Amino acid sequence: MNFNVIALKSANETKYWLCLIRDAVILNNKREEINTLLNETDEVSKIIATIILNAKK
Repeated sequence: MNFNVIALKSANETKYWLCLIRDAVILNNKREEINTLLNETDEVSKIIATIILNAKK
């Protein structure tokens, strides 16, 4: 259970950093790729959150 909570925190931190990179003016040409990574990270976060909720039942 604790591993899943740590994994969720890591996924959320990854989303945070990807948002910072996406919003940086330096990488405007990579915006589409970063948005794809953000979507995938969001899906992973949702999966982990579901695992945590189901494990509590």
